[in-house]
Amino acid sequence: MTTMIPYRLAASDLDDTLLAAGKLSAANIAAVGRIKERVPLVALVSGRILQQIQPFHKELGLDTPMVASNGALVIKADGEVISEVGLPEDTARGILNFAVKRQVTSICHFRDGVYVTSKFHWNAESQQHVVELGKAVKFVNHKSVRGRSPYKIIVSAPAAVIEELVGQSNARFGHRVEVLHLNHETIEFMPRGVDKAFGLKALTSFYGIEASEVVVFGDGNNDLSMFAWAGLSICMSHGSPAARAAAGLIAPESAREDNFATAVDQVLALQYRKGAA
Repeated sequence: MTTMIPYRLAASDLDDTLLAAGKLSAANIAAVGRIKERVPLVALVSGRILQQIQPFHKELGLDTPMVASNGALVIKADGEVISEVGLPEDTARGILNFAVKRQVTSICHFRDGVYVTSKFHWNAESQQHVVELGKAVKFVNHKSVRGRSPYKIIVSAPAAVIEELVGQSNARFGHRVEVLHLNHETIEFMPRGVDKAFGLKALTSFYGIEASEVVVFGDGNNDLSMFAWAGLSICMSHGSPAARAAAGLIAPESAREDNFATAVDQVLALQYRKGAA
C-alpha cells in the first residue's frame, strides 16, 4: 500500500539536488516517481532558464508547471504563464553598461533564451549555457537588448575582483534590484523581492495550495527563501552551511548523485512513523 504524505506540492531544486554534474541518476528518477505517487503536484524550481529545465522535466515524466530563473518565471508545461517578472529596463541597461565598463561577462535570461551581452571572464558556468542551450544562446552587443526586461542578469568575474564588484553593484543598483553574491566568481541581479519562494507563492496561489502543504528539497543559498517559506524543507547532506542551518531536515549521508533519493526516503519514513503512531 502506498504511504500518503500530507503535502499537495513537492518542489525540488535542480543543480546539486536532483542533478549531479548536470545529470539525473537512476535513483533520483525513481525517487521522483515515488513522490508522484503520493503528491498531486511535483515542480522543478531552478535558477536555470526555462530551456535548461525542460529536458529534465521531460526525462522525469512531469507535466506540471516549472519555476525558472530563480522565481522570475512560473510557467505551465503547455506554455501558459502563471507569473512573470523582469528587471526594470533602465536598471538592466545600467547593469549591462557597468559590466562592459568593468570588462566582465554579463548574461541575460529572457523567455526566448540567453543573451550574452559582454564576454570577458568566461568560466565553467558560462560555458554550461552554451553546451546545454546551443542556438538558444545569442552573443550580442549590450545595446541590442535595450528596452527589454530580463528575468535576471548574471555577471561573472575573476575571484580577485568579485568582492569589489559586489560592493560597487550594491551601491549603484541595490536600491532597485536584488544583488546576490552567488559564489567566488558570480553575481546575480534579480527583480526586488523575487526568489524561489516568490515563484512558489505564485504557483501555490494559482492552485489554492497553502505553504504548509508544500515540501521542498534544495542544497544552496538560493534555496533559503523557499526553505523559510515551505511547510517542510530538506537540505542535501552536502548543502551549503547556510542551507543546512535553515532546513527543517538534513538528508542522511549518501552518494552525492543519489542524495535526493535518500532525502525522499527520509521524508517517506518520517510520515510512515507518524502514521503508525
